[in-house]
Amino acid sequence: MVESLEKVLADKATTVSQQNILPEEEYFKRFYTRYKHEKSFRQSVHKFMHLSLRSRLRLGITEKLFPKHYNKETEVMIETYARDIRNKTIEAYRTIEEAQKATQEVKQLDKVQEEIATTQQEHFEKQEQYQELERGKNEAQRVVENEIQVRIEQEHEKARQQQEEITVKTDATRIAQEKLKEIIVKTNLVQVDNYGSITDYNHDLLTGKLEDMFLNEIVADIEKETGRTGFLARVKAEYEGLINHFGEMDDLSEISEIDWVDSIIHSQMRGYKIPRAVDHFIVAKYGKGYSRGRVSVDHAEVIDISGSMNENDRFEVARKTALANNALMRKLNPNTKGFLAVYNESVTEVTSRQLMTEIQPCNGTNTHLAINWLIEKLKDCGPSIATLVTDGLPNYLEKTIEAAKEFRKYSNIRFRIFLVDSEGVEQIRQIGRAAGNETRVIPIDRYHLANGVVGDISNSIRGMYSIDEF
Repeated sequence: MVESLEKVLADKATTVSQQNILPEEEYFKRFYTRYKHEKSFRQSVHKFMHLSLRSRLRLGITEKLFPKHYNKETEVMIETYARDIRNKTIEAYRTIEEAQKATQEVKQLDKVQEEIATTQQEHFEKQEQYQELERGKNEAQRVVENEIQVRIEQEHEKARQQQEEITVKTDATRIAQEKLKEIIVKTNLVQVDNYGSITDYNHDLLTGKLEDMFLNEIVADIEKETGRTGFLARVKAEYEGLINHFGEMDDLSEISEIDWVDSIIHSQMRGYKIPRAVDHFIVAKYGKGYSRGRVSVDHAEVIDISGSMNENDRFEVARKTALANNALMRKLNPNTKGFLAVYNESVTEVTSRQLMTEIQPCNGTNTHLAINWLIEKLKDCGPSIATLVTDGLPNYLEKTIEAAKEFRKYSNIRFRIFLVDSEGVEQIRQIGRAAGNETRVIPIDRYHLANGVVGDISNSIRGMYSIDEF
């Protein structure tokens, strides 16, 4: 049996030694091809890299939205994995050589045992003939037997220790798996049945996390471009300082809050030369049920999903923009009202999750319906921001202009038009002018759309300080 084992190990060692260990680059090329085409191989790489569910999700999203970044990230993973496999191959060869040496030692031990067995047999055969052998010979025999017994016990102890090591490793793996499951469940990103088994992802919470990821990326880009950090803190400060409206001072207790510029303008409009009486002065008003820093800025976004939005990743960027904008408004005030819709030949209200998974651009561009939807959603709200994202000409320009004029009736709404890839600039500007002086039309390259929308939030909120209701 030992000779057979030795032959197997020798053959294996010869095979490995004769095999040329490929350079790391060759391993990387082969493994990169397998990673692209074999799902099970990708899972092996992810497992080796200890990727969490969140990391795999992010990797899947990166593959769809940012393929260049995805390629770089997967190349690093595969190179690490290939280097490890190659090192393990070399180590396996060394292990085989060590096993071959161990087999030689076992063979020598077997020879010793055979010699002992032969000695025993000879002893038993001669025992009948030599009943009077010296006690020393018998003692020598017992010494030999004791040595054999010690060796047997040593082998048994070695086997027991090996079995214990296997058991410990098995238990450690099971404990690690249970701990991993416990951590995943605590994230609330998965759904669990009554038996504690994971049944599905928590899709709504995952979408919220994705919105936060997009917002963080965009804020980082804004801070990099402006050279200033603390963007979210500044927007939050603007938001918390927002008042409901300005109005006439009711009594002298409000004198510390007088806005002198608005007071002078107000006096001139009323025919006064200078402000004198209490009702000549303009102060901050918070409205019924409001207090300073508690005003909610509602928002509504509608995204063009006509067929042309399929070009140049326009829809992908617009979708990312909407999700990041939703996250920003949620961070400013969790109680804010937010509305989201898409439009082509009709308007459809959607959730963030539906926008991510169910919407595909097609058909025409009835922008007048989108504007009607924005006004309908925000006309009865307090200070609010209406955002239209489109890439081109509306199907019915005159209808769209007439629809935009309705914004003039609602001074509480700040209307923003973001024009992706700058098609139909003049026509869109006509629509913006029709909506009133507070409207902004922003032609913007698709790759900076997200930064543009999020960056404009601060300006929009700051502009709300001048909403007049007197």
